[in-house]
Amino acid sequence: MRYIGTTATTAPYWYVRHGTRDRDTAFTVSINLNRALAADADVLDLNDRLAWDQPHAGNYDVPEAMAWVARTLAAATQKGL
Repeated sequence: MRYIGTTATTAPYWYVRHGTRDRDTAFTVSINLNRALAADADVLDLNDRLAWDQPHAGNYDVPEAMAWVARTLAAATQKGL
């Protein structure tokens, strides 16, 4: 998070999931990341959710993630990115 919102170029597309039952990292870290990314002008798409009742190694919705990747790549291709 140190470089988000600085003169460094931030990746434009973000898909973030964090389990609400994660014992290794507090979900406030994910929320802070969300707020930093939302404020960065380089970020075009921020898809960030807390995954309910999932642990650190939770198998989040993989089909949803792959669908997001496909849509994002299609949109980026149309924009010429």
